[in-house]
Amino acid sequence: MGEKSSLKINKPQPLRALIVDDSENDALLIIRELKKGGYNPSYERVETATAMKKALKANPWDIILCDYKMPNFNAPSAIALLKKTNIDIPLIIVSGSIGEETAVECMRLGAQDYVMKSRLSRLCPAIARELEEVKTRNKQKQAEEELRQSEEKYRTIIENIQEGYFEIDLAGNFTFFNDSTCRCLGYSKKELIGMNYKKYTDKENANKLFKAYNKTYTTGTTSRLLEYEIIKKDGTKRQLEGFVSLQKDSSGNPLAFRGTVRDITERKQAEKTLKDSEERYRALFDRSLDIIYTIDFDGNFIDANPTALKRFGYTKKELPSINVASLMDKDQLQYALKVIQEIKKYGVQKDLLEIMLRHKDGTPIYIETKGSAVMSGGKAIAIQSIARDITERKAAEQKLLQSEKYFKEITENSSDIIIITDKNGDIKYCSRSMERFSGYTPEELIGKSGFTFIHPDDLERAVSDYSKAISSNDTAIPNGFRMIHKDGTERYLEGLGKNLLDNPDVAGFIMNVHDATESKKAEEKLKESEKKYRIITEKMTDIVWLLDMNLRTIYVTPSVQTVLGFTQEERMSQTIDQQLTPDSLNIALETMAKELALQEQEQRDNQRNVILELEYYHKDGSTRWIETIMSGLRNDQGILDRIHGVSRDVTARRKAEEKLLQTLESLRKAFGVTMQVMVAAIEMRDPYTAGHQVRATDIARAIATEMGLSPEKIDGIRMAGAIHDIGKLSIPAEILSKPTKLTDIEFSLIKEHAHSGYEMLENVESPWPLAEIIYQHHERINGTGYPRNLKGDEILIEARILAVADVVEAMASHRPYRASLGIEAALGEIEKNKGILYDVDVAETCMRLFREKKYQLS
Repeated sequence: MGEKSSLKINKPQPLRALIVDDSENDALLIIRELKKGGYNPSYERVETATAMKKALKANPWDIILCDYKMPNFNAPSAIALLKKTNIDIPLIIVSGSIGEETAVECMRLGAQDYVMKSRLSRLCPAIARELEEVKTRNKQKQAEEELRQSEEKYRTIIENIQEGYFEIDLAGNFTFFNDSTCRCLGYSKKELIGMNYKKYTDKENANKLFKAYNKTYTTGTTSRLLEYEIIKKDGTKRQLEGFVSLQKDSSGNPLAFRGTVRDITERKQAEKTLKDSEERYRALFDRSLDIIYTIDFDGNFIDANPTALKRFGYTKKELPSINVASLMDKDQLQYALKVIQEIKKYGVQKDLLEIMLRHKDGTPIYIETKGSAVMSGGKAIAIQSIARDITERKAAEQKLLQSEKYFKEITENSSDIIIITDKNGDIKYCSRSMERFSGYTPEELIGKSGFTFIHPDDLERAVSDYSKAISSNDTAIPNGFRMIHKDGTERYLEGLGKNLLDNPDVAGFIMNVHDATESKKAEEKLKESEKKYRIITEKMTDIVWLLDMNLRTIYVTPSVQTVLGFTQEERMSQTIDQQLTPDSLNIALETMAKELALQEQEQRDNQRNVILELEYYHKDGSTRWIETIMSGLRNDQGILDRIHGVSRDVTARRKAEEKLLQTLESLRKAFGVTMQVMVAAIEMRDPYTAGHQVRATDIARAIATEMGLSPEKIDGIRMAGAIHDIGKLSIPAEILSKPTKLTDIEFSLIKEHAHSGYEMLENVESPWPLAEIIYQHHERINGTGYPRNLKGDEILIEARILAVADVVEAMASHRPYRASLGIEAALGEIEKNKGILYDVDVAETCMRLFREKKYQLS
C-alpha cells in the first residue's frame, strides 16, 4: 500500500494513475501493460476508502483503475467516493472475474468502462479514449463557464442600470425586462412577463407606441427619443421616455423588439412648475451674466439660460438630451452626484462647488456653482443652480503655479549660492552650487568658519561688515569679496546678506552671493523679463498707468484708447483734472493726500494699495466709471517717486447696481404703503388703542438706535412694530372696544392675537423676520410670557425691544377703562423687572432714553 514507481521509455506519454487494488502483483501487471501501451505511468496503489480519499486529496490523477472487489472495499463504493469529491477523473473497472450485469451496473453508477484482467490489451485503448473524452468535457465546461460569465456580466449590467431595459415579442408582449422596468410600471416580474403594452397605456399612448414599433420594424432603425404616458398598476400615471430597436435572428429576419425606458415624471413636473413661474424671473434669467441652470435629480438638464448654453456650447434644442455626465470627467462626476444627493436630502448645497466641465467641443470650463432644491407641493422636484465661470481665474492660477514652478526651478538650479551662518560666522548651510564656485562640497564646508575661505586682503573688511550686519535689524546688506578656491585660485563673489538670527525659521545670517559674471547675465535676463512684461502690459484690456508725484501721466497702456477713446499721447498730455469729473477728482486727491501721509510714517506698508471707483471723461464727451487699484512705487533709495495703477471699466456694473437699487427702493415704498393700510385697519377695529402701535414703534426704534443695532434691524423693528397687533383683526370688535374689564375668556382670546398675527404673516416674503417678531412680542425673559413661554436668547432681540416699548407705551397712555399711569410708573415697572421679565440691556437703554436723554412720548 502507498507504493509509488516511475519508469521511462522512449518518448512515453506521462500518465498519473491511481490503482485501487488489494493485489500488488495485479497492480504491477497493469503498470507493465501501460508501459507496453506507450505510457510512462506514475502511480499509487490503495485498497481502502480512507487511502483512496487521501490520495485524491493529495495529488491530481489522470485515470483511476479499480478492482471490483477487495477485502475492505469495492468498485461501487469507490465510484460513490469519487462522485462525492466532485473531481472529474475517468474510472475504469479492471477485475479478474465480473459478470456482464455487474459491469453494466458499475457503468450506470459512473464507471467509464470495464476491462478483464485476463484481457489487459483493451486497457490502453480504453484509457486513451477516456482521456480524450476528458479533454472534450473540459473544453466544453470552459466554453460553458465563459458563456455563463458573459451572461452574468450582461445581466448584472442590465439589472443595475437606472434605466429600464426590456424585450418584447413582435406582438408587443414582454419576454424580458430588468427591475427598473418593473419599478417604472409598478408590476412584479411575475405579473409583467407576457403582458402586452396595451395593458398599461390608454388608447392614445398605445397608438403612439404602435407607430414607433411599426416604424422600427419597417425601417430596421432605432427609434428617435419617444415620450409617452403609462398607467401604473396602482392607477397613477407616469411620463416615460425611451428608445426602441429591432432584434433580428441569424438570418436577418425580425425577431423581437428591445428598448430602454426612463421615468421622467418628476422632470416633467419640474418643467411645468418652472414654466408656471418662469415669467417672474425670465428677464433676469435670460440677461444674467452668471450661468443659471436647472437639472433633475438624475442630472438631466431641464433648463439653462443663454449664458449657460453659450459657455457649454449647446443649443436650447439640445438641452433635453444633456446630462451632467456628458459634461464631466468620471472623477468630477462622482463628486457632483454626491452634491446632488446632498441637495435632494437637505434642500440646499452646503459648500460652494468648484468643478471642471467640458464644453461641447471638449474645451475645459471651470465654474463655481451652488444650488438649492426647487420645491413643489412641499416636495423637492429639481435643482436650480447659479454658477460663475472661473475659467479665466483658473487659467491665471495655473499661470501662477507655472510661474512658481518656474522660479522654483530657477532657485534650485540657480548658479547663485545661498549660505547661512550662525552669529560667529560658522557655516550652517550652503547650496550645492557652492561646490562649483569654491571646489568644496557642502559637506566639507558645513561647521567651518566662513572667514576661513575669504581672501586675506578682504578678511578684515569682511569681519567688520559681518559684525555690523549681525547688529542690524533684519536689514539686507550688499557686499562683495574675494574667496580662495580649493585649487588656490581667487573667485570674486558679490551679493546680499540679511540678519535673520531672531527668525526662528532660519536662526542665522543668510547670504545670497554669486559670481560677478553671472550677475551680468542675470541683468540681461532681467531686461528680457521687463520686455516681456511690457509686451503683456501693452496687450491687456485693463489700463495700466504711471503718474509722477505731480500727478502727470508718464505712462499708459494702449488699452486707454479702447476704454476711454484717448490715444497714449493724448492721455499723457492731460492733467488729472482733465481726466476726472469734479466729484471724482476731489475723492482722488483726498485719497492720495491721506495715502502720501501714511507713506511718510516710519512704520509704513510699502505693499499697501487702494481701490477706488472714479468717474472718468471719455473722448466722446460721455463718462465712464472705472475701478482703479493704486499703489506707490519707490526708487532705489526708497523714496516714493511714482504712483502705479490698474484700471478697469465697471460702467455696466454700476448701471446694473443703480437699477437694482431703484427697484429695491420701489419695493420698499410699496411695502410701506401696505403697512400703513394694515395699521389703519387695526385701529379701525380697536379705536381705544389707536396710535398705540405707532407710539410703541417710535419707542422701540429709539431704543434700537441707542443700542447701536444695524440699520437693517432698526428697519425691521419699524415694520414689525407698526403692525405688531395685526392679530387683533381676528378678535371680535365688541371685545376690542369693551370699556370695562375683560373676563378671563375674553382675555384669553385677546392673548391669541400674537399667534394670529404670526399666521397672517408667516408666508409673507420679507427681508425681516416680521412674523416671528410679532409672534414673540409678549414673551418674557423668564419664560412667563405667551404664547410659547420662550426664554432668554430664544426671543429675538427685536421682539425683546418691542416688548419693553409695548409695556411703556401701554402704561403711559390713557385707556377707556383707566387713566394714564404716567411714564414714571411705566419706567418703574421696567426697572423692577429687568432681568426677570425684560432684557437687561433693553431695559437699561429704555430708562436711559427717558431719564437722561429726555425722550418724550409723541
